[in-house]
Amino acid sequence: MKVKYIGMGGYIDTPVYEDENGRLYFDTNNGYGELELSTGAYRDEDGFIDGEPASAVTEPVECDNPYKVHPRRYSYVLLGRLQTDCKYYINCNGCSKNNLWSDIDTILSEMEAILNSFSKDEKPEWLTDQQFTELKNKVREVQKGCEEKEALELADMTYTEFLSNIDKYVGYVVEFKTRFKSNGKIFTSQRYVWDNKEFGALKPDSLIEVLSVKVLYKKETKRTESGINY
Repeated sequence: MKVKYIGMGGYIDTPVYEDENGRLYFDTNNGYGELELSTGAYRDEDGFIDGEPASAVTEPVECDNPYKVHPRRYSYVLLGRLQTDCKYYINCNGCSKNNLWSDIDTILSEMEAILNSFSKDEKPEWLTDQQFTELKNKVREVQKGCEEKEALELADMTYTEFLSNIDKYVGYVVEFKTRFKSNGKIFTSQRYVWDNKEFGALKPDSLIEVLSVKVLYKKETKRTESGINY
């Protein structure tokens, strides 16, 4: 029996072949290895190919140009997935690896390894080496910003350091770790930094001393006569 490949069809996209009498067959090997044809394919009233594999064809089959899955198909699929993850990471201005295939460094390394494994003819037109370099640079830029933000929010500093860099912390909620000079009791408090004049140096006769300052998070806030509206 001689057949020709005519496209994908069925309830689950499967390679479809047509014989010289117009009968349709599914390739249950899905383009891997030799053809394994099965009946069950048919055209509906709109001309679309429907059905699902039924009985296996036992007679010899000939096909001049059968559908074959590219041997690097998985590499292309994975590369496309990782490219999408990079774009998501950039658009979200950084995100947790729980939302991605892996952490962003592993993703970039995997993409580079896949691209380097392709021959010149295998390299995808939709992600050239130059496009990957540009994508990687954008990811690194976002990553650097995230790391700086994390350092800003997590690092403890002295009160003097806080005052000298207060312009950077306007619009942030900060936590002060303070100690009473009289009894040594330590307590913490949180304040919102409205502007660079919000805080000043402590006087020598102050009852407290600030042990450390920690930036917690940025918050959009506005000041009103009645207080703070969030």
